[in-house]
Amino acid sequence: MGKYLIQNRAANLFIKITDAVLALCLSFPKRKFEISRSPRRILLANSAHMGDVLIMTSILPVLKEAFPDTEIGVLIGSWSLPIVKNLSEIERIHIVDHWKLNRANIPFRRKFQIFWKTRSAALKEIKATGYDVAIDLYCHFPNFIPLLWQARVPVRIGYTSGGFGPMLTHPRVWLNLDQHVSAYHSNLLQTLHIDKSRCRELHYKLSSSNIEPGVDVLEKTAADSSDYIVVHMGTGEAKREWPLSKWKVLSQELSEKGYSLVFTGIGTKEAENASKVSGGLLHSVNVCGKLSWDDFLSVIKKARLVICVESLAGHIAAAMDTDCVAIWSGMANHHHWRPLSASARVLLNPVPCAPCYRSRGCTTMDCVRDLQPQKVLSAVLEKLSVQSQLEGC
Repeated sequence: MGKYLIQNRAANLFIKITDAVLALCLSFPKRKFEISRSPRRILLANSAHMGDVLIMTSILPVLKEAFPDTEIGVLIGSWSLPIVKNLSEIERIHIVDHWKLNRANIPFRRKFQIFWKTRSAALKEIKATGYDVAIDLYCHFPNFIPLLWQARVPVRIGYTSGGFGPMLTHPRVWLNLDQHVSAYHSNLLQTLHIDKSRCRELHYKLSSSNIEPGVDVLEKTAADSSDYIVVHMGTGEAKREWPLSKWKVLSQELSEKGYSLVFTGIGTKEAENASKVSGGLLHSVNVCGKLSWDDFLSVIKKARLVICVESLAGHIAAAMDTDCVAIWSGMANHHHWRPLSASARVLLNPVPCAPCYRSRGCTTMDCVRDLQPQKVLSAVLEKLSVQSQLEGC
């Protein structure tokens, strides 16, 4: 609605009024900070979830190549810590758990207490560190722009589409284009005098795991544990799920063709759903909730292929150069959020209303629920056929 990526009318109006007041209050003459050709410290901020932060890592090599002596810090939610904690490009990690993005099953009051406590701590840390530049990479609400302004980071870069644009020293307008979110990130980097040609081939950056996958659980399958397909049915948003009945048909077809299936996921619900689908299948194992983070990375890295919905698993597969078939919804533009890899194929049922950009989707969700198992199976078999041809060369 308008220039904001906020569909709720009340929230949109609130942010619009807030920005108008900020623009008035911050319109007085003030010092203009020039962007150094070699900043000492850069802070990357992304308040969202693990998939968004993994996408953010695609610009780390670009920054390090452009500024090899610059220290890079990140400002993220605690849920995204596994993505960045072992990356060599990152010197410092600051944590703020925003109440709106906190998925923990706790009361709102507790979420807000956690938010305020982590925000206060991060504010002190960022002030003490003395960053020269901060880039807020999340184009939606809530962003970290007010915190960056309060921390007095001299140069603050980001999109105005999530609100608080008047607090940026170098605001950018977000345009709805058929390009990946990583391309939107690279557009912000151009403010730092980084040539766009450096961002032509972006890839996720994820620390490789040296831990072997959960061998004890994978060896329970009768097939070779090094030759399997990962089935990841869970997603952070229930509206994006594919019906269990169709997962059952797809899994049955693959099992009958002799493929070993490893069901991954987290939480009680995903474990129960995996049990319903995998029950009675030959050469299948359900490891939902049984893998550590490092084990999860290894299982995906060593898989022949990953089948998933709109979730972190597809992005992990892209980071690990593992082939992927991802079942997508039409709630958002799939060009924006698809796994950043040529080996990933995104499938959705074509409907005239997609993308709808409705955060809660609709009642029927035909864009994902009407996608037929045979279409997914064809895409999977095509990927596996290409693999076999390459192995035979």
